[in-house]
Amino acid sequence: MLEDAITNEGLLKPEILNDLYDEALELSNSIVCYLGANKNESLKGIGVELMSYYTLECNRMTTGVMQAMSWCLMQKGVSNGEMS
Repeated sequence: MLEDAITNEGLLKPEILNDLYDEALELSNSIVCYLGANKNESLKGIGVELMSYYTLECNRMTTGVMQAMSWCLMQKGVSNGEMS
């Protein structure tokens, strides 16, 4: 199955790369919507000492997805010959 996803040059096939990027973008939007919609409710019962953990987890979730999206964009640039 992995062989079906990789071109002869060793790059991901464009359609798979586009799907990965679209899924990462959708996940990012879902995280932002979830955190925004539940922010007031989530923060009501949390004390000041736990606020740093809440902030850390919010940043961890969004950073991971953004790293995946950045990787996809870099791979698109490589496959399009825009960068090496």
